[in-house]
Amino acid sequence: MPPVDPSTLSGIPAPLWFIQAFRIIGFVLHSIPMHLWLAGLPIVLLLYMIGGRNGSICAKRLFKQFPIIMALGINLGVVPLLFIQSVWYKAFYPSTILLAVHWLSILFLLIIAYYGLYYCSFQSENPKKRWTILAGLGTSLCLLAIALIFSSVYTFMALPSAWGTVYEKTSLSGAVSGMGTYWRDPILYVRLGGIIGLGFITFAFWVAFDALVLNQTEEEEEPAEVEQSEKKGSGSSASSAPLASKMSKKEKKKLRKMQDLTEEEELAELEAMEREENEAAAKTSKKSAPKKRRGYQAWAFTLASCLGWIGVLIASAALWYQYYQFLPMDDPGLAFLNQSPWKYLPMAVLGSLALPILVLTLGSWRMLSKKIFAAGIILSEFTILGLFASTRQIIQNGQLSGYLDINTFGIAVEWSPLIVFLVVFAVAICLIWKMIRQMANA
Repeated sequence: MPPVDPSTLSGIPAPLWFIQAFRIIGFVLHSIPMHLWLAGLPIVLLLYMIGGRNGSICAKRLFKQFPIIMALGINLGVVPLLFIQSVWYKAFYPSTILLAVHWLSILFLLIIAYYGLYYCSFQSENPKKRWTILAGLGTSLCLLAIALIFSSVYTFMALPSAWGTVYEKTSLSGAVSGMGTYWRDPILYVRLGGIIGLGFITFAFWVAFDALVLNQTEEEEEPAEVEQSEKKGSGSSASSAPLASKMSKKEKKKLRKMQDLTEEEELAELEAMEREENEAAAKTSKKSAPKKRRGYQAWAFTLASCLGWIGVLIASAALWYQYYQFLPMDDPGLAFLNQSPWKYLPMAVLGSLALPILVLTLGSWRMLSKKIFAAGIILSEFTILGLFASTRQIIQNGQLSGYLDINTFGIAVEWSPLIVFLVVFAVAICLIWKMIRQMANA
């Protein structure tokens, strides 16, 4: 495709740094709920089927949260899409028009997935699990198809050289049919693998956050035998009457003759003997009693740690292949990735994947308070996704630089819509925070 002449374009409505920053912020905010339903729903279904007591608690809690999470993800997805169309429209519109049929199919898949999530949420308490599981599987497949389509479209968007080939294969009498597809490039599957790996990390964070912060009760129980023995031991020193009734007169007389004790000394000795017997009985009862049932929080942290490790392994492998194996470094637009300091940016993304392991490990050892743990989760999540989104944006700008160099655009700031956007965005963030607090109260 011939390059776009920037002089033919109208000035962009805001500073370029502002548009790129909010595209990254919007992508990060959209990615968090997107990861939760993409990677989290199959895990929740597995816990719902074979997770045992704690797995069932986790699945039912998350089933009830998923409709709200889905609503947040859909609405937050508007933000990056809005800023893509304000600057990169010369690349976004041609690619989505050529792939129009399966790009628009996202709407139908999303409607089906939305209804499926609501069905799972309302039927999670139903003892008949079959239809809930089938609805969840169908929803998960729809969401996976949506993720694959997004990966295909955004990969295709950054490759103007491939547009002509797709157009020639799918055009009808010179008209664009919209029946084009772009499934052959292996990088889109590696890209999807990176998203799924990051999704595991996000879901691990959410499971731990839900168990420690949103969950207001800790369901740990002591065995009844232990409680009774402890009560018996604590009340034994109140009086020596039970011991006197247990010992016969012959035993008392024998004890008095052997030790030649006075009545007061005898009473004190008998009380000491009784305490020793009760302590020994309590220890024996504790050893023979069944172990204490594991609490939900401890179980949730174990699950979160396992999911975090799985996510780190998948994401690190996929992102390494994406950055160092599949990117066309011979492309003049990507030559900067071999120069300092840009060559360290992919390494920073991979290095940030150590944060979830650190935060989840310290949280599982109860070395962090609730507030510090919640802050650690938020900081780690935004660091990982922010670096990932920034790197993806920089690479896409480099791939498009030969066709559409955004750095040469003119700027014509439109203050009225800009101020309205900032106000609405601030209100939306406050509403999201209120919704999360409402989930905690519920």
